[in-house]
Amino acid sequence: MHIHLPKPIHGWRGFVGEIGIIVIGVLLALGAEQAIEALHHRSQVHEATEKLRAESVENRSALNMDIFGLQRSQENVDKNLSVLGDCRSPDASKLLVPIEQYIFLVPTDRAWIGVRDSALLPLLPTTLSDNYFKIDTVKNLMLPVLDDVQGSLADAAARVEGMRRGLHDQESCQDAVIHLLRLKLAQENFLNQTSGYREFNEQAIRGEPIDAVIRPGSLNVLKNGPR
Repeated sequence: MHIHLPKPIHGWRGFVGEIGIIVIGVLLALGAEQAIEALHHRSQVHEATEKLRAESVENRSALNMDIFGLQRSQENVDKNLSVLGDCRSPDASKLLVPIEQYIFLVPTDRAWIGVRDSALLPLLPTTLSDNYFKIDTVKNLMLPVLDDVQGSLADAAARVEGMRRGLHDQESCQDAVIHLLRLKLAQENFLNQTSGYREFNEQAIRGEPIDAVIRPGSLNVLKNGPR
């Protein structure tokens, strides 16, 4: 039986050559691993982008319904304010129309929350993440205003219904006018925010950067204007 021992490395050239082969092999392995990881990240970003866009498209109908409901409700509020006038007409209550209790739909944000709270956020294109941060800010501003609208709706509807049922005294009329005005202001605020949200949502769907000034109670969409 013959035992073949490894041949010793003769000289520095041989040693450097062996080390070079090992280093090249390690670099190739690391490069391949990074390439596979990059492809995986690209796939994840693409999937997240598609989910965000699909959610925005789905939110279109909810926003349109909310705006339609607000505009219709405002028409009834304006009509009742016109009927009541200065509360001097005893027959005014006969012409009042009921204040409808609309159900407002809050846009969903499951896809954005999932991306925002994951390791994918730093990998998203800057415009995309910036757009959805702004949309999320608008939604957070909308929620307390929506609560105000719903409370104002209930209060105004109760006053109007009371007058429709026979409360004709001037004090009841004045109380109804005050609550109708409060409802009108709350609805105008919410309509402004919902319209702004819808515009931002459409810009996000088109992949355009959202250029806007966001303040509590006010949204100004800037088009080709200064930041």
